[in-house]
Amino acid sequence: MRLSTDPDRDEAAAITTLEAALEAGATVLDTAPSYAFGEDDAHHNERLVARVLAARVGPRPLVSTKGGLRREGRAWVVDGRARSIRASCERSVEALGGPVDLYLLHAVDPKTPLATSVRALAELERAGLVRAVGLSNVTVDQIEEARRHADIRAVQIAAGAFDGAAFRGGVVRHCRAAGIDVYAHSPFGGPKRAPRLARDELLSALAAEHDVSAYAIVVAWLAARGLVGLPGARRPDRARAALAGVRLALSPEALARLDERFGVASPLPPARAAGSASTGEVVIVMGIQAAGKSEHVRGYEARGYTRLNRDLLGGTLRGLAQRLDELAKAGSTRFVLDNTYTTRASRADVISRARKHGLDVRCVHLDTPLEQAQINAVERLLGRYGRLPSPEELRTLQRTDPQAFAPTVLFRTRRELEAPSEEEGFAAVERVPFERQPRADRTRAAIVVEHRALAALSANALARLRDEAGAEISLVFGWAEGAEEDRLRAEWAEAAAAAALPGPTIAICPHAAGPPICWCRPPLPGLIVPWLREEGIDAARSLLVGTHPSHDAMARALGMRGVRA
Repeated sequence: MRLSTDPDRDEAAAITTLEAALEAGATVLDTAPSYAFGEDDAHHNERLVARVLAARVGPRPLVSTKGGLRREGRAWVVDGRARSIRASCERSVEALGGPVDLYLLHAVDPKTPLATSVRALAELERAGLVRAVGLSNVTVDQIEEARRHADIRAVQIAAGAFDGAAFRGGVVRHCRAAGIDVYAHSPFGGPKRAPRLARDELLSALAAEHDVSAYAIVVAWLAARGLVGLPGARRPDRARAALAGVRLALSPEALARLDERFGVASPLPPARAAGSASTGEVVIVMGIQAAGKSEHVRGYEARGYTRLNRDLLGGTLRGLAQRLDELAKAGSTRFVLDNTYTTRASRADVISRARKHGLDVRCVHLDTPLEQAQINAVERLLGRYGRLPSPEELRTLQRTDPQAFAPTVLFRTRRELEAPSEEEGFAAVERVPFERQPRADRTRAAIVVEHRALAALSANALARLRDEAGAEISLVFGWAEGAEEDRLRAEWAEAAAAAALPGPTIAICPHAAGPPICWCRPPLPGLIVPWLREEGIDAARSLLVGTHPSHDAMARALGMRGVRA
């Protein structure tokens, strides 16, 4: 990558580096259209590779490239649509001068079903544009979903001196069991972290013992663990130095020490034999933010479980696992941990340490839908601050208050969530569906109308809906970026009065488009939830009139009947 993305790139030096790597025994060249500098030279790296291979005499390396990104100005953005992947692949074939040996989905597009992207990869293979397909930066669940639509031959993922999640999360183990090759990108942690390896005490000692560089030790460790390292050298001497690691045979003791140094979980200690007495229990209560974990965990605390929570204790998830280890050594036997734990990698350390002490590990997955968690998050902010903080206030608050997060945090966590499975080492997995409890202090019926529905429906139609609901009060809500709020309030109030909507309240989100920075931009519930709370509205007796499917989903989440204008 850096042969093409560095501002001071030198094509002659880049070609010399590639030739040196091949002479030293490299069997894979990994490239991508996005390995380029500037807006107009996409596929630059692929053309470099093609020039080197065209002049080469001898064994031909496997060439891997990727699709699923597109250029927007100076940025590359994820685009997993079939037509985008096909167009990018055709340009890669042209740049490389022939069919691609291995074509990877560069990243999963959260806006496109993974099945759509993977079927596009399979079609490339059927069309003869590529010889094999694979994935990049994925989870075990995503690998399994993709295999239902294509023959996945390889997975590329961050793994190495600073990235052990692929091991702890089971991706490496899963791929090896399925016969899928694993390629480790960023094995030295990238250009900012890589220099630290030369100063690492363990790596320096092993490097001196074998007369190689510290980087060769990392490559040797990856090879011993069944991974193909992609060092990303940008000078001939460093390419040769890294490749020297492939020929090393590290001792089992050295490999074990490197496993520990790089944070790679060792194989799980054996589970408690059936019929034998348990020495205690660890309960992981997991779920996205605002899923209801804190409330659920109170019952365990009442029964004497020690709670380990990062928001309360600070530190990292690994630090909590270490704390569990220390307390278990001191004789504690019952623990409850209620952090998000949305990935297998985040759960692996807890499971391993608990099993080492003979403790059963049970997972309670609070399977709260995103829309319900959003309502919970707004309710929680109202409870803590008496109002919804502005975007500027949120940015300040989240530095000290873990509960004051932006909506994008929930979107990201939901995308990352890997459903728990007993194969991770759990003694049991319990899924708890979300159920919102009715509020006895909320008794009034209401009609809630999205502002565009005021124009879409006649005054008589709105009046009929008002009467159907038996509405005692009404809310008109909507998003109007940068509009004059006073003028809009007057206009919406006039339309509400024409329909004889009772006691209308006007609620406007004025914030910018793009990824949401506030909780009040529909279909987020921040305009409606505070009003329901203040006015004592019984959602089950109320009606939401919207203009978009997202308003239907909002109504269901709030417990209202939804009507589309």
